[in-house]
Amino acid sequence: EGVQLRRGQHVVKTVRFLPGPDEAAGMGDESIFGPPAQHCKPAKAVEDPLARLELKAPHRKSSALNDLLLVLGDMESSQEEWPRLFLALCAITVPGDVAVMIEDPEPPDFGKLGALAFEYNAAVITRGREHSSGGSIWLDLAERAFRLRGEAKKTKVGPLYMDLIARGGADAQVYANVNLTLQNEQQCVAYDYPTLNANVSDKLKVIAKQSLSFYAISDFNGEDCGIFVAPLARGRWIHIWVDLESENMHAILRSEIHKSGRVIRSTDILRWLASDEVAVSVTPERRWGCSKNVGAGQLAHLGLNQVHRRSIELQDALYALRALDRGFAVLEILGLTGDVAIMVQEPELPKLWKLPSMSFRYSLSVVPADRQPPSDGNAITSGSFAVDLQHGHVRMTAEDADTTISAIFEPDVLAVRVDESKTPPRCLRLPVKQDNDSVSTDQDENQPIAAAGIFDGVQAVGNQSCNRFTFLGTGAHAESVELWFDQEEDTLCRLSMRPPAGDTGSGYWAVITVRRWEASAYHPASIFSEGEYSEGQVPDDWDCQEAGGGPGSGSWLSLAPQAPPDTLPTAAVLAKLAEASGVVGLLPPRAANTLSRLVALAPSKVPTTSPAPKINIFGPGLEMFSFSFTSRYPLQQHRSPASSAS
Repeated sequence: EGVQLRRGQHVVKTVRFLPGPDEAAGMGDESIFGPPAQHCKPAKAVEDPLARLELKAPHRKSSALNDLLLVLGDMESSQEEWPRLFLALCAITVPGDVAVMIEDPEPPDFGKLGALAFEYNAAVITRGREHSSGGSIWLDLAERAFRLRGEAKKTKVGPLYMDLIARGGADAQVYANVNLTLQNEQQCVAYDYPTLNANVSDKLKVIAKQSLSFYAISDFNGEDCGIFVAPLARGRWIHIWVDLESENMHAILRSEIHKSGRVIRSTDILRWLASDEVAVSVTPERRWGCSKNVGAGQLAHLGLNQVHRRSIELQDALYALRALDRGFAVLEILGLTGDVAIMVQEPELPKLWKLPSMSFRYSLSVVPADRQPPSDGNAITSGSFAVDLQHGHVRMTAEDADTTISAIFEPDVLAVRVDESKTPPRCLRLPVKQDNDSVSTDQDENQPIAAAGIFDGVQAVGNQSCNRFTFLGTGAHAESVELWFDQEEDTLCRLSMRPPAGDTGSGYWAVITVRRWEASAYHPASIFSEGEYSEGQVPDDWDCQEAGGGPGSGSWLSLAPQAPPDTLPTAAVLAKLAEASGVVGLLPPRAANTLSRLVALAPSKVPTTSPAPKINIFGPGLEMFSFSFTSRYPLQQHRSPASSAS
């Protein structure tokens, strides 16, 4: 009468046999097994088919049909006969798959759930290294609350266990309880529920309107799963594996967070439970001793007094839980798994000086010292930067509406070319004093002397989530240098130089936004487009002349600790960029020290002085001469006083 297919104890398919149609009895083999229509075409000849018969990944729902076709095809080429019972069973398993082949499965509707709970094992990929953690999540959608319990056994402070409770209802509150078992320390901190600015919340509202869409069918741990995708905040995408044959409502087996085409976090979901009867405790335990006044306890260095700022993803999830669609809130919270260690463990300063080389484009904007830098201000200058730290080659450019300045730094020479509008380009070169007559190739020698940067939290730079480090008063003029670095993307986001403390407001805050960052890549030819470029040399078509002395000598190029008021703005930008780059390790100390003192005036405004012609002192061209002298007589025995004359 029929068959049932089981996976474990679960029935995944039931096929019941019905009496065949009367007309089938009089049909011959050609009618039954021939083409179903007269005008069938090869699949390759149809540009826009109404349905596709997928026999390979990722659409594996037609695997039963694929197995049957493989067996039938093997019967003609193989000398062994397949058992007829096996052939019949293969044919019986095909019904039920056809509808799936021509219709996408429905995505899960998490917004209809009252509560859910699951355990997880997560892997976070940071700078090419994988960090694992595990935990559990309870979510009460009706009360807009959730609880995350996570553990990371390998952190800088030893094994770490954390309970995070968020209540987004009328009494909105966030609690974080951290237990460091190795140090025998525990601390619970209570926070006011975080808020987002209007710009960020508006973007989240737009993203929340985009629902899950079907992506593919795949197999995960022997289960047939539908893969659904949806956008999250800040350029991230979530991929979830839904068990299409589970009796458990919308059971998720796996999730992945993608950004810029890369998987940055993967999570295996265990014991998924979705039911209105799931018990969710969102009240902190009394023994935790939660307090808003943390004081100067031992755990203060973890930054728990700003826990919602340590992870932008957590801030987004908390806002979605409280104010947005329930289904989107579930997706944002699924994106938190594995982020526990990142929220409480301060990231390390990137060791940029250990890179062999790097290249990037940049734009620079400035604001008065008494204002915050704009999130995306108007750039007044842009340019390029390339450095080969192993061999001491540096290439930098800066350009604005009036001038383009290009600088080449080599171990023994500094060459600068200035292109002014409506005037031919001019180039001068200055000799650079060698230190110890050699160029260090030791990466540690390139490490900046300045104090280590202080971690100041995570900030958004465009679509990137960047760790911010501050180097207090380390610039040549007591400025504070700031560095933003995206740890997940392994890219430099931004640099800035803040005027020294106590500035009256006359100074400016220079913000350098980095674009097209390429680590371990040195592309000087993309900066200087000369066809006959030779590594380690100044291009011949620059036609560089030797520079004179310092400021006031008639030369427009010099090195000075303080730039004069009439220095070119683009030259001042290169000096600031070099100074900041030296502090954070983008430039070797010697190159940074030289380029940060760069002074270039407008060549068109500096009068040129022709050097005196050389005259043969024994030729007819010598008409008069003068000199000064000092003499002593005699040179030995009795000395007489020295006499001078001209």
